[in-house]
Parts: sequence; structure tokens; C-alpha cells
Amino acid sequence: MDSRGYLTEISKILSSRTYYSSAIIRAAISKQDGAKLVGGYSLLSEKEVTADREADYGKAVFVELSLRKKEFEEWLTRMINEQVASFKGLEVPTKGDFDAPSQVPENFVPSDYGFYPTEWGCNFFRYRMAAETGSLPGTLPVRSELPIYPDSQLALCDWLTSPARLRRPEPVSVPSTQHGVENWTDFT
Repeated sequence: MDSRGYLTEISKILSSRTYYSSAIIRAAISKQDGAKLVGGYSLLSEKEVTADREADYGKAVFVELSLRKKEFEEWLTRMINEQVASFKGLEVPTKGDFDAPSQVPENFVPSDYGFYPTEWGCNFFRYRMAAETGSLPGTLPVRSELPIYPDSQLALCDWLTSPARLRRPEPVSVPSTQHGVENWTDFT
């Protein structure tokens, strides 16, 4: 099956599974020598659309888009048909094709499968880039509003495997007991 066949199959899933209302798209983009996709994934969700997120380290950008189901279908259609994807104003080439299913049965994977943070079993489609993909710089600059990583590969692993990460650290309140009285201490 070619890319348009897989796109048709995904469109059928989108129209028949009415419990999905949105999609999250997470991507890592290199801005060295033009914008190029390093890696990414998308997950359909029953949750409402949330605010998009971006962690821009200069030569590397980590992006999370939250789209309504119809917007996701349009985004994916453009990615396949025009071979271009848009991430927060960055246009990246997406020439490539879907891999044949490698799971049994067909393209189904169980919940909490490997690197994909799914709560439930799901259909899995892998799109392999034929266009030149980007590479991340060895280190990321320190930005006060962004998490600090020893290298860009660790940031990439965090971003693509754990949706709850790559957030600015929030102040933490820890209870402490002094003279039998509970006090709360804020660490900022």
C-alpha cells in the first residue's frame, strides 16, 4: 500500500472512532542548515485541545501541537500529499512513505508499548522520511525558561518518550515539621 492508501485508512479511523476529539503532535526540529525534522509522533486523544508548547533552544526546537481531529486530518493530508509539515511557523520537508505494518495483528500495539506513551492499545503507523532529516547539536544552550540538559540527545529522548517532561521546573512545596507544627516550605 502506498502513502495515499495509508492516509485513506487513517481517515477512515478518524471518521469511525467518534470518541477521538483531538491529536497531539510532538516533534524535534533542527534549525541547523534550514528546518529539518529529527523525529516525532502523533497520538489521537479523547481530550480537548490544549495550548501548543514549544521549547526553542536556537538550533533545536521541540514542539507540541494540539489539534482538533479535523485539523489533524488536514495537517496529515498536507504532510503526505504536499510533503511538507508545519510546526509553529517552521515548514519542514516530509518526503517519505509509510512502513508496512510490523505488528501482529497488522498495525496494532498494546498500551504502554515501548517508547509510545499510550494508555490504551492503538493502531500504529510509522512514516519513514526519505528526505534529509536533521540532526541536533551536541549541547543545548542554557535558557532560564527551559529545562537544562547535559546534551541534546537526552532532551530528544525526554521529549519523544514522556509527554509530561520538558517543562520549566515549577516551584515545589514540601511539608516540614518543626516543634510538632507542620509548615510548608516553598522551593523556587
